[in-house]
Amino acid sequence: MAAPCPGRGAALFPERLRGRARAGVLLYCAPFLPALRDPTLKYSRIFQLTRATDQAVTLTSAAPDSNGDDTHDNVAGSFRSAFHTHSRRQFGYFDAEAETRFFHQCLSEYRDGQLDMAALGQRLAEHFRQCLEAVEQPLRVYLWFTIEQNGEDEFLYCFVFEQEEAYRLSAQLTVSLSGRIDPGRLQHALKIDFSDWRRGDSKTCLSYLAPRNQLPMTLAWKKFIGVAEGVDRAEKTDEFLEVVERYADTLPAEKEHEYRAKVVDFCLDMGRVGEPVEIGALSRHLDEEAPEAFSRFVEERVEEPVRNLYPDRQRLKRYTRFFGRDQDLSISFSTMTLGKHVIYDEASGTLTIRALPKALKAQLAQHTKKN
Repeated sequence: MAAPCPGRGAALFPERLRGRARAGVLLYCAPFLPALRDPTLKYSRIFQLTRATDQAVTLTSAAPDSNGDDTHDNVAGSFRSAFHTHSRRQFGYFDAEAETRFFHQCLSEYRDGQLDMAALGQRLAEHFRQCLEAVEQPLRVYLWFTIEQNGEDEFLYCFVFEQEEAYRLSAQLTVSLSGRIDPGRLQHALKIDFSDWRRGDSKTCLSYLAPRNQLPMTLAWKKFIGVAEGVDRAEKTDEFLEVVERYADTLPAEKEHEYRAKVVDFCLDMGRVGEPVEIGALSRHLDEEAPEAFSRFVEERVEEPVRNLYPDRQRLKRYTRFFGRDQDLSISFSTMTLGKHVIYDEASGTLTIRALPKALKAQLAQHTKKN
């Protein structure tokens, strides 16, 4: 029996997204997707924004030739990876009703050749400085812009971060205070896909990170971007999994679990490298002998089928596993074991586990022996 799927009956993806696959770094994806090129860093500049008590925000720029070594490129790559794999990454587009469309205006001037990369970075940094004036507290933050070329695609990244204090031990075994950058603590970030943005109708040309609060820094960041949310990832993932489940119902019972697991693994691996799930590539991965079977099912059964998807990680994990915890108990098991090794009695609200993992059995046996 097929496992229930949330969102059953919902229409799948009201808008069409761009059908372009760029990922191929995963080994099992290699036969199906083009290789992902190493991006070329066309522009990179770091700005410092500081504010003392009762003072205006000041902006300081790095020297034009200060960002050209391997360490710089590696740290930029670490920020990019942290952004791509962040669970709170959201997608949207520039809000036509936003108080300020300054960011959008600057990009338009860059596109039309009125601004070069250096002027674009300087203008946007000054715009961010003005937005930070609403943050009425001392601050010291850093704003990092990069523009990268990957084949025919061009991307703008923007990272906001703080420098943490750290202690350093020298070769002479003396301790000194230094600064530390931690990309893993990234809270504010932005990526713009210029190819999508230039088309003018994409709801996913802009992806960003912002904390889930209404603190002055968060509000200043959203004002700086001028973003409108374009995609509800959780909702779209539920709709996608509904189609996956409908397709699973057409397969032999013994193949259903393997199929679901392959879908989830593929989607999670694409998420780890920040790439969308391209339905054609997923279809080829699911069945090498019938590589178009799943994509054809989507085309035939879904009124407005999607081509690219950025699925929600938590929704994917819950599709093939049940899990839950409280103060005294944590439990997780595969959906395929329900009704076989794990029996659920809804009336009594109990689970019966018939086949315990060997490690758990050993722990229980040892505990019983001691007591």
